[in-house]
Amino acid sequence: MTTDTINFEFAGQVGVEPRLGRVTTAKTFGEVITPGFLDKDKTKSTDFVFVTYNGGSGLFKINKTVLNASLVPVNELPLASHAVTPGESSIIFTDLNIEHHEYRFKCECISPTVDNGDLYMRFSTDNGVTFLDGGSDYRHIRRGFTTSADLGPSGDTSDDKIVLIPDIGNATTPVAGLAGEFVLTDPADASAVTTVAWGDCIYMVVAQGLHSFSGGAVSNNLIAVNAVEFFWASANTFATGSIYMYGNRRAL
Repeated sequence: MTTDTINFEFAGQVGVEPRLGRVTTAKTFGEVITPGFLDKDKTKSTDFVFVTYNGGSGLFKINKTVLNASLVPVNELPLASHAVTPGESSIIFTDLNIEHHEYRFKCECISPTVDNGDLYMRFSTDNGVTFLDGGSDYRHIRRGFTTSADLGPSGDTSDDKIVLIPDIGNATTPVAGLAGEFVLTDPADASAVTTVAWGDCIYMVVAQGLHSFSGGAVSNNLIAVNAVEFFWASANTFATGSIYMYGNRRAL
């Protein structure tokens, strides 16, 4: 077997030096490639490789349509995560940057201390020192369903926060916590409004059963967002759950 050298870059990995990998035997899904050379013949029969590089590691998909194989991240580990400490008033994620065009916030079993809490979000332009809370900073829309009813649309064209999900329950049998994802697009681009969208977020309302909500929101001004805050209405606090932040980069 001959080993041909293919230089590859990590698609969208701004500021990260390209690394090489060596394949000398057939590789399986997710197997580690150490720094060295990537065997061109082997890439013909595999779609995924796990690569270690300066600053991290990840599972990548090989784009075989170009000689210099672009590797697109697959199943990335979260950039940050936060497990709730009961009684917290807010959860803040900082250091959003232009390297990622999209941030996903995955919520697992998020519930309020006081039953039927409304979950809110705000943006920051100074990395979480302050948050935009002017009366016309945001507009948002959402629609919900129960197992037997359409709750109809609701929202606001001028608000001091984004209303993500209303009336989240805090029952423990069954667990009432919120499960779902909120996706920010181009938050660090000061030439565009920042958008956040969510779909089919599922949770329990103690007296009314299972609910599902979808929605979206935008900043009413052109801003570069570098931090977000999750918090509750009426000084409610977090009781349970975790939030994970993932970042997606555009392929080069």
